[in-house]
Amino acid sequence: MSCGACASVCPKKCISYRFGGAADESYAHADEATCIDCGKCLKVCPVRNSEIATASPPFTGNYKKVLATYSKNSELRRSAASGGFITTFICYMMEKGYADAALVSKRNGVTGKAFIATTQEEVIGAKTSIYAPVDYANGISELFSTTCKKVIVVGLPCHIQAINNLRKVNKDVDAKILLTISIVCGKTPTTDAYRYIARKGGFDYDTITSVKNRGEGWPGYMTIRHGDGEYKVSYKSEMSMGMVLSSPFMCNTGCLSCVDGVGVSADLSVCDAWLPRYMKQKSDGWNLVLLKSENAMQYMGNDEISHYLYYEECSIDDFIKANRRVVEKAKTGNKIRLKENRVALGKEAIGFKKKMYVWITKAINRTKVFQSKEKIGRLTLVFGKALNKLKG
Repeated sequence: MSCGACASVCPKKCISYRFGGAADESYAHADEATCIDCGKCLKVCPVRNSEIATASPPFTGNYKKVLATYSKNSELRRSAASGGFITTFICYMMEKGYADAALVSKRNGVTGKAFIATTQEEVIGAKTSIYAPVDYANGISELFSTTCKKVIVVGLPCHIQAINNLRKVNKDVDAKILLTISIVCGKTPTTDAYRYIARKGGFDYDTITSVKNRGEGWPGYMTIRHGDGEYKVSYKSEMSMGMVLSSPFMCNTGCLSCVDGVGVSADLSVCDAWLPRYMKQKSDGWNLVLLKSENAMQYMGNDEISHYLYYEECSIDDFIKANRRVVEKAKTGNKIRLKENRVALGKEAIGFKKKMYVWITKAINRTKVFQSKEKIGRLTLVFGKALNKLKG
């Protein structure tokens, strides 16, 4: 998952992160000559130690309240990924002195990088989604070294699970963390997706200077700046999330067997409000937020937060309907996993279509038929979209 938790606890510092390989993604590399087989890396790994195994209700975990919300800062709301909740909430927490830093991620060319933000300006600079590999190991490294004592941690479900595993074995890290916020996630595209877009868009991938996946209203546009100008497509375009960035052939390999799309171990889980009553409104986006802990309830319950955020209550059914394929991907992910990494999910039965998805995906993984991403064409992407439909 390239979260970096294993590298942070290795007593011999023999685990490093590299970028590339057949899948063109971040991956952990262990120096076998230095490794002493202590097993500490395995204890914090979010794949081998996921709280979704004991989550109740399944897939979402325990929750206190569900909100539909958006930022009252109209400029921030329009330029963020959806309703601007996470950025506004962190800025509010820092302004009031409840938090003194946030572990967030920002774009770094085609990829992304996690870091500790200590000012509201840095938090705002990191807004919007990053549909690309993120160096989260850097953020965990800075979390270990920071002197900040009230840190809000933002990440994908696998990142948040890794952070929670670290908290169990390192009291110093645990003491620094105020809240954890999970961004609901379907999968993370590799840089191969952007190579494909560059090839089809007629520009040189190596000249890309910046990528912005969301913004300019909701659901927004992807904007790629490169040596010859700018390439811009809508969020739902097949060159963006429609087929390319959501393709099972252009994502981190770990994403195909992910069992947690929501972030069951987080204090708050946040997603886009993909529901008719919010999508039909002419607006700059809404978020749905799952409040999962007393801490989350405490800070969201302050009257003063209403000056920063508009919010209204909704139901857990709304949250699940908005992202059903992501919420329930645990069912298919667990079927694809290697035997030793499966988790007990309770009712694990899946229908015929989902079984087909599992069988085909296992066959693809085993044969490595689509390992050469340079040869992926439109027909392959259409096949991938059909696979996603089976899964959902």
